[in-house]
Amino acid sequence: MKRFSTKSYSGQDGYGYGSIYDPEEYLEDRYKKEYVKVEEKIIPMDEFVCGDFSDNGICSIVAITRVATFYAKNGYDNIPKDYKKNFEKIISIAEQNGYTEKKGTPFYKIRKILKCVFEEFGYRNTVLKTSYIWSFDTEVKREIDAGRPVIMNIARGHYVDHSITVCGYAIFREKDNERTVHRMICVHDGWREKIRFIDYEDFAYDYLRAGIGSFNLIKRIQK
Repeated sequence: MKRFSTKSYSGQDGYGYGSIYDPEEYLEDRYKKEYVKVEEKIIPMDEFVCGDFSDNGICSIVAITRVATFYAKNGYDNIPKDYKKNFEKIISIAEQNGYTEKKGTPFYKIRKILKCVFEEFGYRNTVLKTSYIWSFDTEVKREIDAGRPVIMNIARGHYVDHSITVCGYAIFREKDNERTVHRMICVHDGWREKIRFIDYEDFAYDYLRAGIGSFNLIKRIQK
């Protein structure tokens, strides 16, 4: 099993798998190889952070708010386009479904809260899916290629007990060995306004200390 890293590298303002702001610089420093980007897709989303609202365990609520506001601005007119209005409604729903300031939101309640949020805005036939066994191709690339951001809850490592919004991905190949591919998950982590990347190869294959998490997918929104 690959050893989980707590070291920080160039192009990163966190440690281990997370908070990467310059993937090329990070890859070269960490893996001592030069990589070139061969594919990337990023969904534009609002850049608010948890600290804009509270410091009390609201990462899941902020992620839900970001996703709801994204859909509001992309054709789902029942949802307010003002993320602050959405946040007030969503935190009220979350409080009815297990959220407390002390403990935050139980990860297994995120799907139910999402369902209640869309129902509140009149989308009662929304189809949701929660994945606990996941892959880059299925829960990340396929959803982003379809234009659907994803809420990810992470249990360990840099983003321990934290919910983030997956808004894209990037794929790199080693310059001198085209068979070596390195994948990155692009996220709004709720801590910083600008996007960050997760080193998928480091995160996903260390089940002891890193790669435990769940994905909440919004497959279809419908009245």
